[in-house]
Amino acid sequence: MRHWKRITFVILGSGFLFCSIAAGVNFLVDPLWSFDHEVPIGRYQPMFDERQQKTNWVAFRKVEYDTIILGNSRVTYLDTRVVPGKAFNYSASSMKPVEYLPYMKFVSSRSSMPIKTVVLGMSFADTNGSNAPSFEKPETY
Repeated sequence: MRHWKRITFVILGSGFLFCSIAAGVNFLVDPLWSFDHEVPIGRYQPMFDERQQKTNWVAFRKVEYDTIILGNSRVTYLDTRVVPGKAFNYSASSMKPVEYLPYMKFVSSRSSMPIKTVVLGMSFADTNGSNAPSFEKPETY
C-alpha cells in the first residue's frame, strides 16, 4: 500500500523540481522583461525589433497576401481577420508614414498574390515633425 504513495511523491516531486528550475531561470534571466527586478545581465538584452521580425517572416516564408496593414504601435493590435482579403499586419512601433512605401514594396515583391488593398493606420503622433526617427531606415532590414 505504501508503494503507490512513494511513486506518487516521486512523480509530483520531480515535476515540481523541473518546473521550479525552469521558473527560476526565467525569473533570473527575464528574457521578455516580465518582472520589475534588476537583472544582472539585463543590460545585455537587446530590444525586440518588430520591424526585423516581420521582415524576416515575409523574407523566409512563402507568403500569399493581397492586403497590407501599415501603421504605428496602435495599429499592431488590429486583427487581420476583420480586414477584407488575406492581410499582413506590417505595422510596428514608431513607424512613420515615410517608411510605408519601402515596406509595402518589399511585401509586394515577396507575395505570390498582387497587393490589392493597403490599410494605413494614422494617428496624431505622426503629425509631430520634431520626433526624430528612432529606428533604422527600412532598407536596412
